[in-house]
Amino acid sequence: MNTLLGDILNHVTKDHVYENLQQQLQSIVIKILTHYQDIVTVFAMDKFIPLLDLFHAETQVEVNKLVLQYYARSAETSTDPVIINAMFEGTHCLPRERERERERERESARERASDSTFTRCLHIGNMHYHSGQDRARLDQRLELC
Repeated sequence: MNTLLGDILNHVTKDHVYENLQQQLQSIVIKILTHYQDIVTVFAMDKFIPLLDLFHAETQVEVNKLVLQYYARSAETSTDPVIINAMFEGTHCLPRERERERERERESARERASDSTFTRCLHIGNMHYHSGQDRARLDQRLELC
């Protein structure tokens, strides 16, 4: 597997081709994590960490989450400094991602509130101006008050 990863790295690092292959490389990481049960075996492959270094932006966050989940599910603990460092590196981008998620949630809530206000305005306008029958009902309600 390490030889295959080395060959992949040789091909995708030429002219930064890996930048356009983020999803495919992520799929390779998923397959490796699915196939191997032992975290030590995965990180013993000297080409695995260079593969992780190719990811950026959202794909990097997703791959780091996958690796951390894999490590959390494994029953093993490690004193290997390479594995410990990789786990720390994986957690490095997560606080920034959480803040981005919170900002997206706040923006979504503002949009929903804006849409709701707009819909209410349309509904009131619709009742008042849509047809003579609606206007008559509105006028009746106003007279009862």
